[in-house]
Amino acid sequence: MGARDILDCLAGSGLRLSLDPSGGLRVEPKAALTDDLRLLIRANRTDLLAALSAREATDDAALEYFEERAAVREFEGGQNRPAAEGAARAETEAYRRACWERFQAAADEILRIPSPGGRERALAHYRARAMRDRGEQRGEIAAVEMAAWVRHRATLH
Repeated sequence: MGARDILDCLAGSGLRLSLDPSGGLRVEPKAALTDDLRLLIRANRTDLLAALSAREATDDAALEYFEERAAVREFEGGQNRPAAEGAARAETEAYRRACWERFQAAADEILRIPSPGGRERALAHYRARAMRDRGEQRGEIAAVEMAAWVRHRATLH
């Protein structure tokens, strides 16, 4: 079970997992947290922290995507605002999942490189490509998140 699956499982149990300002995990509502779910979170803490960090890095992009999709549906598609926003929400969730899957696929590809030096060169290439494709600020955030994720995953192997 990956971090995304665990987040979905927690959401299905009525729980919301987020990063707290100190860099830890916050679970809400605490009353709904069972011992089994608490153990699941503890056992996967590092992966969950990385996944939530990556998710926050894409929040700005997702908000921009949502606003653009809702506006297109409303002004070009003739939908009323609530219908346009509802459809845009579904599209944005699909967009976020696709971003996460691309992120994981890129990390897996880098992790298949056997030497640490080779992985570092691949991360440098990823950074340059991300900055070119996303702009300097978003590209740098993506590169930092990818490097943290890859370095963490490499220590687990």
